Amino acid sequence: MSQVVAREEPEFLRQSLIFENLDDRTVSSLLEGSLLQRFPAGTVLFNQGEVPDFLYLVLEGALELFTTGPDGDDTIIEILEAPDTYTVAPVLTLAPYLVSGRVVRAGRLLMLRGDVIRCLVATNLQLSHNMLGLLSRQFRVMVRQIKNLKLKTTAERLGCYIVSLHEEQGAVAEIALPYDKRRIADRLGMTPVSLSRAFARLAKFGVSVKGSIIGIRDIQSLRDFCKPDGLMREGEEDLRFVSGR
Repeated sequence: MSQVVAREEPEFLRQSLIFENLDDRTVSSLLEGSLLQRFPAGTVLFNQGEVPDFLYLVLEGALELFTTGPDGDDTIIEILEAPDTYTVAPVLTLAPYLVSGRVVRAGRLLMLRGDVIRCLVATNLQLSHNMLGLLSRQFRVMVRQIKNLKLKTTAERLGCYIVSLHEEQGAVAEIALPYDKRRIADRLGMTPVSLSRAFARLAKFGVSVKGSIIGIRDIQSLRDFCKPDGLMREGEEDLRFVSGR
């Protein structure tokens, strides 16, 4: 069930770079006509080829971006978690979506009206800077994915993914896969069979698999094997538009 965003509930707004350093008047204007809605898993929010009406900001849960091939099979391009969004570029340019968006883990999304965003971006310098910073982050994520696909083997890509999960989950000896293995294989640009083979190859570097639980016996050995691109990840979450330097 949809509801208008309550202005007295600002706690979730500051999670996203979109709202960073905006004054209360701009926040109120940005929320004009917006909707806050919970979606169950499996809900398709938009389809490739459609022109966007809203910017979808993930506040809870997860959203997968996928494309459908000529054979009708879906391929997952990216999975977004709070407080992320994919739809900034198509909303600002009124270009059709290149991918479709589907809720993969039930949660809450904020839907900001595209026409309101475009009007405010044209007149509000801080919001323009926020959008530029967000687009810059997303560009770097895309470049990192392309580098991994072109330069790393399937086992190395899987190793980098495990290292990132290890860091996110507190550097513990056992980590939980956040999604099923088919989705992870798609996200990493491989088939489920290739994923199984990659896990088998990582066994010699201290990685074990039991269902959705991954054991990591020697994280340094795994790092040495897969060589995560620290340059691309370092400080990425802190990227902002830099003015006048």
